[in-house]
Amino acid sequence: MRLKKAISWLLSAAMVLSMTSLPASVKAADTEADHQLESPQYIVNITGTDLVKAGMDETKMQALIDGGKGNATFYVHMGKADAYSWLQSRSGSVNAFDPDHMDADHYVEGTTGTGASNKYLTAAKCTMQKNNKYPIQINQDDEPIGNVGTGNYAFPANGITTSKIQKVANWSLSVAIKTTNTEAVPLGIIFSDGTSVTLNTDGTIAGVNDFTKPTCENTTLDGSTAAPERTPMIKMTAAQARENLKKSIDYLSSMDTSGYQEASVQKLQDALVTAQAAYDKTDSANTVYFSARNALEKVHCNMLFKDSTEQSNPKPFRVLDKDQVIAEMGVGTNLGNTMDGHSGFTPSETAWQGQVTTKKYMKALHDAGYNTVRIPVTWGNMINEDGSIKEVWMSRVQEIVDYCVSQDMYVIINTHHDDVAKDGGWLNVGADDIDSIEKKFELVWKTIANRFKDYDEHLIFESMNEVSCLDYDESMKNSADAVNYDRPIIMNFNQLFVNAVRSTGSNNTKRWLAAVDHYASTGTSSEFVMPTDYYNTDNPRLMFAAHRYSKSTNVSWTYAEATEMVKNLQDMYKKFGSDYPMYLGEYGTRNKKLAGSKTGYNDVERAYYSEIINRACQVNGMVPCVWDQGYGQDDDPFTKEGLFSFWNRDEAKPIYKTITDAMARGTLLEASEANKKGDYKDIVKDPEVKEITELTPSKTSLELTMGERETISAVAAPEDTNDVVVWSTDDDNVATVFNGMVHAKNIGTTTIHVASLSGSVSEDIEVTVKRTPKTDDSATEITTDADSYIVKLGQSETIKTSLVPETATETLTFRSSDEKVAIVNDYGVISPKAIGKTYVIITASNGVTKTVPVEVQPLVDPTKLNVAVNVYYNSAGTGGNYNSIEHGSPVVVNGDGTYTASFDLEKDLSDAGKNAGIKDINQVTAIYLQDYDVTVGNIAKSNVENPKPNKIMIKWEKILVNDQEMTITQNGSDTNGKTAMNGTKFDTGSPINGWTGSDIEEATQDKSLHAASFTVPNPTKISITFTLTNVKFRDTGSKDVDATEITGDQDDVSMILGGGDKELSVNVAPVETTSKVTFVSSDDSVVDVDNTAVSPVDGIATASLKAVGIGDATVTAYTSNGLSKTFNVHVAEKEEPAPTESPEPSVAPSAKPSDAPAPSDTPAPSDVPTAVPSAVPTAVPSAVPNAAPSQAPNGNGTVTPAPTKAPVVKNACKSVKAKKKTVTVKKGKTATVKFTVTAANKKLATTDKLKVTVKNAKIASVVTKKTSVKKGVATVTVKGKKKGSTKLTVKIGKKSAKVTVKVK
Repeated sequence: MRLKKAISWLLSAAMVLSMTSLPASVKAADTEADHQLESPQYIVNITGTDLVKAGMDETKMQALIDGGKGNATFYVHMGKADAYSWLQSRSGSVNAFDPDHMDADHYVEGTTGTGASNKYLTAAKCTMQKNNKYPIQINQDDEPIGNVGTGNYAFPANGITTSKIQKVANWSLSVAIKTTNTEAVPLGIIFSDGTSVTLNTDGTIAGVNDFTKPTCENTTLDGSTAAPERTPMIKMTAAQARENLKKSIDYLSSMDTSGYQEASVQKLQDALVTAQAAYDKTDSANTVYFSARNALEKVHCNMLFKDSTEQSNPKPFRVLDKDQVIAEMGVGTNLGNTMDGHSGFTPSETAWQGQVTTKKYMKALHDAGYNTVRIPVTWGNMINEDGSIKEVWMSRVQEIVDYCVSQDMYVIINTHHDDVAKDGGWLNVGADDIDSIEKKFELVWKTIANRFKDYDEHLIFESMNEVSCLDYDESMKNSADAVNYDRPIIMNFNQLFVNAVRSTGSNNTKRWLAAVDHYASTGTSSEFVMPTDYYNTDNPRLMFAAHRYSKSTNVSWTYAEATEMVKNLQDMYKKFGSDYPMYLGEYGTRNKKLAGSKTGYNDVERAYYSEIINRACQVNGMVPCVWDQGYGQDDDPFTKEGLFSFWNRDEAKPIYKTITDAMARGTLLEASEANKKGDYKDIVKDPEVKEITELTPSKTSLELTMGERETISAVAAPEDTNDVVVWSTDDDNVATVFNGMVHAKNIGTTTIHVASLSGSVSEDIEVTVKRTPKTDDSATEITTDADSYIVKLGQSETIKTSLVPETATETLTFRSSDEKVAIVNDYGVISPKAIGKTYVIITASNGVTKTVPVEVQPLVDPTKLNVAVNVYYNSAGTGGNYNSIEHGSPVVVNGDGTYTASFDLEKDLSDAGKNAGIKDINQVTAIYLQDYDVTVGNIAKSNVENPKPNKIMIKWEKILVNDQEMTITQNGSDTNGKTAMNGTKFDTGSPINGWTGSDIEEATQDKSLHAASFTVPNPTKISITFTLTNVKFRDTGSKDVDATEITGDQDDVSMILGGGDKELSVNVAPVETTSKVTFVSSDDSVVDVDNTAVSPVDGIATASLKAVGIGDATVTAYTSNGLSKTFNVHVAEKEEPAPTESPEPSVAPSAKPSDAPAPSDTPAPSDVPTAVPSAVPTAVPSAVPNAAPSQAPNGNGTVTPAPTKAPVVKNACKSVKAKKKTVTVKKGKTATVKFTVTAANKKLATTDKLKVTVKNAKIASVVTKKTSVKKGVATVTVKGKKKGSTKLTVKIGKKSAKVTVKVK
């Protein structure tokens, strides 16, 4: 979608599809009857009510009707016709129209007018309609009319008759195509009183009283001024077309073919011979040269590249069929005006809206039933000459992609506004030198594909956005001229895109790839063909994407208006549905005030429309992705009118839940039988939601192995509820869920929630994920391509890994020990966050680990600010030739002071600017100062702070243009000037500005073009001298106190499986060190430890070890600066006795008494015990015989009284009950959990031992030093460590109770 700062005021013409297109008859028709359509194809269908809503004066319209002599003249642009073509225009009562396009919503009660005035455009052999015949001019070869003239035609005027219409509300106007092989788009209507309507290409109203009569075939315009001359590409002369063919021949003849497969190279050579033969004929028509070039480029774009041999570590990839993937994609949305926003094709996340994207927002979308996010991306000036992409931009795109795929949401990325050639976009399908564009397209997509090639099936690539060779002409960009010319080129680009991505290997050989038609139209024209998937010929892994903005500017919708798009969706399904999954990449509605509504806005109306569209998408096999453009930093999204926005990104919640719930209902509730037949009347406005009162999941607990998936069902009551069941997880690092399908990702526990969208009910399912068991083929070692990694801020590094042995198949996970310094995704890409050091722990699914140190360094000197003069040229000011930001050489700012920066066209203008014909610095959007490193994409925010109230201030001292001093008229309201910052960026926005005015007297402003110019003749250079105050650089000075020593009190640690956690501490010197300590287990399948870096307290850092399997491992404690201490950990099934060389007691027992009575069933003790006793043996053996003597004999045979002991009276625990089932604690905080304990003898305390365990010590731990039962209550204190959910168990004797601990 092309939505910029003034997005809400753009007409829907910029978003609609190309003309209605009907395929030619299959058989060779030779009679007129063979050419007739079974039912007419309406390209215009509007009512008087539509005209009033659009702004027409209802009083004037009624006067036209009442006078009885008014008329309306329709204008269309013909794209294709043959000798049998005919079209019909009608003006009359809504009740006079056929039921195939007028439904009950259009009938007006209380009106008796019927009938219509019908007029026709007919071709030479059309005899069915003789009255008011108006012949269409065609040639003998039935060539499309658009090729032989302007192609514009006027119908004879339709009468506006009182008896037939009576009231404005009962007035309908339409144009219908009646025959095959006929294409046309509407232009407008002019009424006899001089009023007019401009029509969009889909027949909707674009504007009122702004339509000018076009020059028409066989029509004399009565003294009116002809419209400006257009020169579409299709009207290129034969000489020009022949020259373009020669450019392609020359380029492809000299092209390096070493990267292509041999068979493809041979096909190209053959095609070059054919193309040369066509070129050698000098007297051919332009269409011959067009066809020859398209045929040559088709061979070129079908060439197969040699497959990549680069190392890859692909994630497991599910090959789903079309129905499975559509079901999983669920409800979709766009992250619009975000990564596609740009200023002069320098993209910025907040250029066109005000919010930085967060994972919190993506999770909120997921939990509300959305499972697809389309992320439009403009690559623009972030593309380097070799097709690589600046890391600062690529890494940010990847980070947002990761927000989604980490939750198993589907993501679509594309090349978005790069195709806006009129604004300077490089992806110009109308370029004369098309081969250089194709080469850049190939390189860019290979760069993107290589970056993401190991991602699983949840990432989808889309070739392009809304492409037209005539995008510089709003009235012609979707014309037949444009479509006929660029559709073959677009199909070539689609094919090149598929081949380039597939060649990068890994999971890209089977990834879903989406193709588009001209301007993202519906693709239903017979001329549009999907690309070939040479890598998956039996089961093409291709999708089709389209955009549709039908009635998107309405405030409210009738049923007919809300279902107007349905026919398009049905036609798409007929063509693509049996072979390809589809998605509606963009559609939407605007926020507008609506008097009398509950909110004062049209949220209920928008919800009605959205639910119907989403349901129609479900029925017709496609995923709906609504266009959500966000909102400005200072906008209130609830009240800002004109926005295509649905979510409050700041707060991660719907703007109007009415609408988002309706979208979920449309997609996630089952379609009715009526819906499946195209009837959506059972969807009503503002429906009463019958809330779910009970949810019964098929399981309440689930145990999976890493990588496994299992689907849980949930039965909702009552059966006739129209509430929606949604699913969420507390920790998507452990397990994800959508529509009941749980995917186990990493070892641990989490809680899955199944709930009603209304919030009426929720149930929990506890999920435990275990490691994959080890086998003889399991990984024994993880190797990396480097022992350590240095990453620059704003850049990224990828850890390339391999397993030993090479046949091992375990999956790997990555984790940073200090995410304040850097994060790492599931593919090993390190994204730095701050200067510092951390460790990345790589873990195989069987528990084997590898630890690598990472250091984040600054990319640019953090103590300096590079400031340059930026000159922003826009397309309006340059006649559509250029839209980009030029900049001068930067001046270094190191603090408060006076500086001078300049821009000299002769020295500083880029090659792109020179090629665009830039000769001066007039007609510019702005000339301003900006952080050079931000401009070129080195960093995302400036190195300086802007604290209140001491903001950085700038004051103009002197401004020279062509060495002439300008008169400064504005210098801010402060004596020190004005603020120099825009958010986190040094960006002054002036002194020259075509939007808000300039700060000098010698600058003029053209408000219509938002362009500023100088009164100085031929200005080519400018210098700006300025003074800065309050400059303060971000605190990057090192205050670190590195550790000098790390020691432990032991080298060996013994643990018992199931015996509880054990604390492990290290001493770090000096005590005041700032080095954090990271604990890492060599084998997580034996002993598990939290890898989060901890700061020592009083020189001691502690971690909690959890025994998870029998065996041996090491746990190593690393300091941030690289010191380490390693411990050997042995985990046994039960406690093992300590070995000794002389197993003798410290006090030997006396000889066995000869006269002491002994029971016959008790063996006498041996003289020497088999192990050293833990204490001196007592006189009473541990197993007392039933007939033990009351006194034991001494060594002399005399009897010594035995010491007496009070008998122990057992009081077993009878029950343990938790006072609360769930306890919530914030991360880093503590909470108490209380249990009621009842003993057999209620008056006495239980004698059973108490034991406390936490299932996932990474989420929470027990901090109570000693837990006991007092007055029948056991109190346990827990500390939250990491966001998630776990179980705390208190066991007393044989009784136990569990509590869910949720950490926020």
